Amino acid sequence: MVKYRTSPIIKASSPPFAILMLIGSSMAILVVPLITPTEPTTALCVAQIWLGNVGYGLVFSSLFAKTWRLARIFNNPKLRAVVIPNKELFRIVGIVWGIVIAYLVVWSAVDTPRPTLVKNINVQYTVCQSEQVFWMPTLAILQFLLLVWGVYLCIKVRNTPSAFNESKWIAFSLYNIVIVC
Repeated sequence: MVKYRTSPIIKASSPPFAILMLIGSSMAILVVPLITPTEPTTALCVAQIWLGNVGYGLVFSSLFAKTWRLARIFNNPKLRAVVIPNKELFRIVGIVWGIVIAYLVVWSAVDTPRPTLVKNINVQYTVCQSEQVFWMPTLAILQFLLLVWGVYLCIKVRNTPSAFNESKWIAFSLYNIVIVC
């Protein structure tokens, strides 16, 4: 990114948002080493939830903000010059990220996820759980709504020039998120 920052392709990819997606992906992938210890602690349980969800929100809000800008530029029936500065896209990312952070703060303060021993007939293991079960499904619904917005944006930009069109790759990643999760 830094070496080829003057390249038209790199400029068109909105480097600040590509960097945010890289940071978000890194945060989300850091969950993997946190789920491998044999005995989770309360701090590891909270870190798993925070890193995964904040990273997810950062990746998809950045990606969808860029796609929203393309939709506004290329779906312009009056063919006026449309300038949407990065500042406006950062506002979108900030709103999504703020919702995720606020939810996680409330969840962590009110009902902190803790290691819980689960005993089955032949097996016992420890999982991270909160007292109330609605926290994770509610967050999953919010994430699903973000994905629905992404599908809508993909439909809006599907006919843009191929140099800017990422809708096929976004749709592919959304498909994988839905199937895997």
